[in-house]
Amino acid sequence: MNALHKESTRIQRLNQRRSKSVGIAITLVVTLVATLWAVPLLASSNANPAPVVPVSSGTAGTVTSREEVVYATLSPTGQVQAAFAVTALEVSSPGTIVDYGNFSSAINLTTTEPLTYDDGTVSVQAPTGRFFYQGAMTDLRLPWDIAIHYYLAGERVLPAELAGKDGAVRIEITTTPGTAAGQEYFDNYVLQISLTLDTRHFSNISAAGSTMANAGRNKIVTFTVMPGNTGHATINAETTSFTLSPIEIAALPLSIKIDNPDTSALTDELTPLTEGVAALHQGMGRLKDGVAELSQGAAGLSTGADQFGQGLGQLDASSPELMAGSEQIRQALNAVAAALEGQSGEFSLGSMLQLTPALAQLSAGLNDISAALEELDQAFTLAYAALEQSISGIPTDEISQAQLGALYAANPERAALLDSLVQYYTAARVVQGTFQAVQPAFAATGMSLGPIAASIDTISATLADMSAALGMAMQDDASAAMLPQLIQGISALAQQYQGFHAGLAQYTQGLTQLTHAFAPLSAGVSGLAQGSTELQSGANQMHSATRQLRDGLKDIPGRITEEIEQMIQSFDKSDFVPGSFLSSRNEKTTAVQFVMRTQGIAMVAPEQEAEPAPSPLTLWERLASLFRP
Repeated sequence: MNALHKESTRIQRLNQRRSKSVGIAITLVVTLVATLWAVPLLASSNANPAPVVPVSSGTAGTVTSREEVVYATLSPTGQVQAAFAVTALEVSSPGTIVDYGNFSSAINLTTTEPLTYDDGTVSVQAPTGRFFYQGAMTDLRLPWDIAIHYYLAGERVLPAELAGKDGAVRIEITTTPGTAAGQEYFDNYVLQISLTLDTRHFSNISAAGSTMANAGRNKIVTFTVMPGNTGHATINAETTSFTLSPIEIAALPLSIKIDNPDTSALTDELTPLTEGVAALHQGMGRLKDGVAELSQGAAGLSTGADQFGQGLGQLDASSPELMAGSEQIRQALNAVAAALEGQSGEFSLGSMLQLTPALAQLSAGLNDISAALEELDQAFTLAYAALEQSISGIPTDEISQAQLGALYAANPERAALLDSLVQYYTAARVVQGTFQAVQPAFAATGMSLGPIAASIDTISATLADMSAALGMAMQDDASAAMLPQLIQGISALAQQYQGFHAGLAQYTQGLTQLTHAFAPLSAGVSGLAQGSTELQSGANQMHSATRQLRDGLKDIPGRITEEIEQMIQSFDKSDFVPGSFLSSRNEKTTAVQFVMRTQGIAMVAPEQEAEPAPSPLTLWERLASLFRP
């Protein structure tokens, strides 16, 4: 018993050094292990039985509560070889007590009263107080299946083959639910697996997920398996003359009291994240609205660009006719001037009569050209206004690289969509820049059409006045003196028209170049309109995604606290009330515990040959030996 006390004290000191996660219910484990060693002593010696209160036969005793401790002896590989249970009954009134279990035999551990066992029923006369009895179990099934494998130099070996060997050794222990018994114990009990390694035989010990402690020359390695979980424990070491003490496995309800941790530091760090995501969602809302405006503006821009392009095309297409008409006017004015100047001051009436309607027709032709230019001016003005309004509708807000980086970081699964958004945004900025570059040319074109038409109107009016004046002169011989002035006026007009015709030629050439240059811009605007529609759809999806992200993160600090509390509560099995493992007929069971212990592995000492028995002494030899010194 002194050795037992010393060992119990040693383990208690050892457990004080373990971490909190492994120190759960350590005192109970020590009690279980101590009981495992103490029970054989109680069963065999019963040296200090409890005081016995005499009871009369036939009086029924009263049991207020009962506890069970199941002990199992395992093979080195984990198979159950034997099992017995110690039952502690709290007797409030003495008398005959009855308990149940499937045993091959039962022993009274408390008094000298005989204990009877018949067909699963235990009965005995018990005094007041705690009464213990032990039963050898016939059903060796436990709530856990234990499998232990041994490896030497990477090769799996049998325990008997490993004893006394040297080299790299690995021990693997696996715990799984028992196939036929006690699922409620597996779900609510914590397992503690302890190995005692003698450092004279083991070095370079490593065991991931374990707690190690020193106890003299021994290294105690402990694994903890939480309720409802399978266990996987691996120990690696270098061994010299391999020998292994019994592996001890204890199981009991997990009773843990952990105050809820202060999560304010964690939740405070998450607050900027939630606020940042909310700001990101707001930014995406503004981007979505801007993209919607861009889409509308791009659609209007495309329409305006088409109209403007059609107007330019019509204007450019009419340029040859315009130049041809102007050339006819120029030639006619030159011919009239040359004809008039060739008369040397003497004019035939026939020539005058032909000049009058020619001047009238020339004036009418110029009026037609002027009207066409006015129509082109109106079409150009409308098309240019639509184009300018559409492009001005494209948002000018800059999207920074930081904002784009935040979008990519928050939505990695939408990287392709974000790439499209960036492309459309870049295209819109290019269209804005291109329009700003060519806008002066557009404005100059629009401003030149009106003055050209006005100049043509002036020339047409002058020709009409000349035709009317010439007609009057032909009707009135007294006005013939006005003809020289008329000739001078026509000559001056012909010279001025040369400059007008040259400027009109330059204008039409510039208009042709502008029409050709506008075609790629119009195609780009059309592509921008189509892309902006996709961009709007993508922006709507991104806005919806950031809304989901915001909604998912806004309550995350509170949810983290709740999850931690639930996790802690899931580990606390203190409210679990176990039923009797020995028999469902037993009532008032308050505790059930399990202690399992494997057989150790050690070299078997060779048997020594027995010395031959000495020959029997004769009578004289025996008498002589009495006098030998």
